[in-house]
Amino acid sequence: MKTIKVLVPSGALGLNYDQDALDLGLKKKPHIIVIDGGSTDSGPAYLGLGVSKYSRASTKLEWSGLMKARAKLDIPLVIGTAGTCGTDKMVEWLKEITLEIAEELGQKVKIAILKSSQSNQKILKMFNKNRIYPLENAPSLSQDKILKCTNIVALAGAEQIISAIKTGADIIIAGRATDAGSIAAYPLMHGINPGIAWHGGKIAECGALCATNPQSGVILIKFDAKGFTIEPMSNKSIATPETVYAHMLYENSDPFILYEPGGHLDVTESKYSAVTKKSVRVTGSKWVKSETYNVKLE
Repeated sequence: MKTIKVLVPSGALGLNYDQDALDLGLKKKPHIIVIDGGSTDSGPAYLGLGVSKYSRASTKLEWSGLMKARAKLDIPLVIGTAGTCGTDKMVEWLKEITLEIAEELGQKVKIAILKSSQSNQKILKMFNKNRIYPLENAPSLSQDKILKCTNIVALAGAEQIISAIKTGADIIIAGRATDAGSIAAYPLMHGINPGIAWHGGKIAECGALCATNPQSGVILIKFDAKGFTIEPMSNKSIATPETVYAHMLYENSDPFILYEPGGHLDVTESKYSAVTKKSVRVTGSKWVKSETYNVKLE
């Protein structure tokens, strides 16, 4: 099995990235560029209002840089959770920005759109059929609360991102999606073991946050049959076994188990070892498929 290389420019579009590090990453010949658009990390307001945390100007500037990077190697560019909240409206917002940039750069691009918004009535119907279950410590849900929601999104998993990539699109703009799933999709599509793909996706989800200089943003993750290797591209950042395995606790209450659509990642037996002074290799990750395919609603 060949090595699959995924370049992650930063933790979210709008946070900025180190251009020199991005250029170094492109020289490594990645197969795909993947970035997250945001999440509910900053609270429910952006989802409730259906707006982006980051300005249109900063989003356009950074997205333009990534569209140029994609074009250099003629590889797919994927963004999950477009516009921070991932509503259909924000997917269209980013599509408009993408078309605007393409015209300015003289690029002809094929764009695939993946939408995640759910209707209140559909969710209410599922609730009444007892097909919606609360997460731990979640507040109680009622018919009235569902009908009062201004926006409801379902988090896409790797399968949905894979379907979008398989269209042959140059750019994939996805609504709300799991951070790890957007990165795991391409490796999974090319036969990488699910445990390896999902664990790599989790560690790389926030760019260089798994390294000593989070602000540098850009990391390259290489997947193969036995594990994955992660390396920050900035000359001012290094990854260590400690910075890598610590990321399993980021936005996750259990340092060994991560629940995703279709199953969960188990890193209980994972091994983290320094390969060079700035890169780390991880092996032993496992994926446990669930009996039912569940997705998270926000």
